[in-house]
Amino acid sequence: EGDTDLVLFCYNNAIQCNPKNIKLHLDRISLLEEKKDNKRLILAKLMLLKYIDIDNNLEIYLKFFKQVLNELKGENDLTKKIFVLKND
Repeated sequence: EGDTDLVLFCYNNAIQCNPKNIKLHLDRISLLEEKKDNKRLILAKLMLLKYIDIDNNLEIYLKFFKQVLNELKGENDLTKKIFVLKND
């Protein structure tokens, strides 16, 4: 658990330095999926969508855009939806 948190910390810092590096975003998303950290996972996906170059990575964009929409569509908790929208 502690090692995973350290790796996530490193990914977060690396992404702050180079937010358009899609591989860093994808690796962080993969790690958050393994950890089942759904709150940070949706924020990581939103950050990926924010910085991705859709001209070169449209397929990746559509994949994660659909995932975020599906996660919010079935969500009855209005505060979670507001939280997600505020953090985009």
